[in-house]
Amino acid sequence: MVGAGSAGCVVANRLSEISDWNVLLIEAGDKENYVMDIPLIANLMPLREANWRYKTIPNGKCCLSMQNGQCAFHRWKVMGGTSTINYMASTRGNRRNYDRWEEMGNPGWGYNDVLLYFLKSEKMTIPELADYTKYHSTSGELSISYAPFRSPKADAFVQAGAELGYSVTDYNGETKTGFSYMQPTAKNGT
Repeated sequence: MVGAGSAGCVVANRLSEISDWNVLLIEAGDKENYVMDIPLIANLMPLREANWRYKTIPNGKCCLSMQNGQCAFHRWKVMGGTSTINYMASTRGNRRNYDRWEEMGNPGWGYNDVLLYFLKSEKMTIPELADYTKYHSTSGELSISYAPFRSPKADAFVQAGAELGYSVTDYNGETKTGFSYMQPTAKNGT
């Protein structure tokens, strides 16, 4: 297999469960180092050689304030792929995007189809979300938790949203709109 990002690692791991198979996972870059494991400095990581340094194609609709109308599109050549620098954020995205991909001729990419794989991978450790089994699972290998430290600004942000009438929501659940604490892919605080 080629590509050791989040998806590549999951697929390689699942393939390795077949005892008759040997799996070789290839990644373009070097092994990640301990600095890449510190979420707080993820904003400095794009400056490293592990970044492919891709740019978006100018389209006149986005990245308008950027040089040549192009945004940086960070993609990593390192074991763990771009998830190495995503602040450990676990976010599935909007169900409408998946359903649109399926409507465009990609069977099996609808949200209900991919939700099964999210559930198979997830080990939700946030008690109030773990019981919501339609959208969360506690039996996968990818631990999801709240960060062990929360700044007063995070509390103020979520509280302000609630005071303005927005819901405090589980953005990986049924409703994406609202305020929430981040759900990182973390286990025991790391």
